Amino acid sequence: MRPPTINIHDSIQADVARNGWKTRCGRNVPRTKSNTMSKMPTSDLKAMLASEKANALAAISAARLAEERADAMDYYLGDMKKDMPAQDGRSRAVSTDVADTIEGLMPHLMDIFAGSDEVVRFEPVGPEDEAAAQQETDYVNHVFMQQNPGFMILYSFIKDALLSSRGLLERFGLV
Repeated sequence: MRPPTINIHDSIQADVARNGWKTRCGRNVPRTKSNTMSKMPTSDLKAMLASEKANALAAISAARLAEERADAMDYYLGDMKKDMPAQDGRSRAVSTDVADTIEGLMPHLMDIFAGSDEVVRFEPVGPEDEAAAQQETDYVNHVFMQQNPGFMILYSFIKDALLSSRGLLERFGLV
């Protein structure tokens, strides 16, 4: 003789109906007036929806930015398959105009930004600030160029800005 089969789903529904329980966050909570869901104020709902919309738009913007950066890198490397696919039996020549332009600009831009002893200069507000401004200038230039790879930081920043139309620097550490 086989044991009787029980439909677990029906059994749980019968328990809920019989005991007045409802599931909330994975726990069984007895239904009372105090834990029934109240109406959300319209202002809170609007704020929540605005936040969700902003998050969705930010994701779309980030995806668009990633695609633009990938296209810029393809152009830099001379890969134009996306915009100008080569036809069968035709030349597959590549143009490196983007790379040539960026690499041609880099020495001039590096000379402007890192070609002197002072990458940063603090200007005094009044005559009493001259010594402090000079000390701050010396200290920041020493930290940036001597204690850190300042030239390479600037080089990477400028090249990234030219390549992807956005260059980012992040400062971190103790002040």
